[in-house]
Amino acid sequence: MAGKKVGIIPLWASEIEPFPILVTRKNLPEMEHIGDIQNLSGGGVEPVDVITFGSPCQDLSTMGKRQGLNGEKSSLFFEAIRVIREMREATNGKNPRWILWENVCGAFTSNRGEDFRIALESILKIRDTGLCVPMPARGKWERAGTIMAEGVSLAWRTLNARDFGLPQRRERIYLIADFGDECAAQILFDAEDVYADIDKGKNTEGTRSSAWAAGFRADESHKTYGIGYEIECAPCLCTSGTQSVLQKDGNDYIARRLTPKEYGKLQGFPEEWGRSLEKDAINDVELCAWRRIFDKHCEVYGIKRKTDKQIIKWLSEPHSDAAFYKMWGNGIALPCAMAVLKCVQKRWTNGG
Repeated sequence: MAGKKVGIIPLWASEIEPFPILVTRKNLPEMEHIGDIQNLSGGGVEPVDVITFGSPCQDLSTMGKRQGLNGEKSSLFFEAIRVIREMREATNGKNPRWILWENVCGAFTSNRGEDFRIALESILKIRDTGLCVPMPARGKWERAGTIMAEGVSLAWRTLNARDFGLPQRRERIYLIADFGDECAAQILFDAEDVYADIDKGKNTEGTRSSAWAAGFRADESHKTYGIGYEIECAPCLCTSGTQSVLQKDGNDYIARRLTPKEYGKLQGFPEEWGRSLEKDAINDVELCAWRRIFDKHCEVYGIKRKTDKQIIKWLSEPHSDAAFYKMWGNGIALPCAMAVLKCVQKRWTNGG
């Protein structure tokens, strides 16, 4: 959606979770879903100018077991790199021109910084297999940086959703690689659009609730990572839906969980994004497509295969709080991605 809102046409997506597929099919019907990235060939899909990806963060996050890029989930990063490399080989280095990688800040410190070094090096080696990236002299990665080489440039920067008008503390790494020129740093650091969106977000009126409220995590305490308590701002959303809000009601305080609708708003998405998902009737072709989606999902997660009857029932009643919490918790802060992709689009339009 971020790309579409700034003029970039989304052609295809790789996803195995049924609920996000249903949501994006409803909102982006022109976009093709091409299945599990592990089964894709970069030379066999339609070439694109920009590839965006956010490899699963669980093994990199400070909230996880920190298995790093070799973890079962975060290792899908290398599948994305493979697809990108294969597409460039199939198009004689033309496509994709740019890639955008988004991930948690835990990538900076995972395996004492070695995982981020490997990520940078893997991306640069798409263009030139002889390129190597050393660890920083101090052994610690900065929250922003650039790398320049012949025919390729790379830049990363930490962006926080709260700086873009969203009352959520969600810091993420946004990394741009330009395989055609030295524009990556200009996109993230020199472009006025990113700074303009940050300034606009910091001065946005109406992001605060009409009543006094404070966000916190109901599943944490001072003995773990802290409850994340802050007035008028939510902690970083997770997939469990445990983020909560404390509201003042007269002389009393009411603590409750954030609703799925509030989760979506905290990510910057419109309310209608998750509405009208029910499908009361589907034909045999549609059922066959959904059967493949569910079969792959069940295979990956090692769960029992769903029957056609179960699939049809799910499609008629797909809404559940758990599904929404998982989708939003795994998602991006829309204004952050829009700010970066707007700069990519502007550079492309200007012939850069």
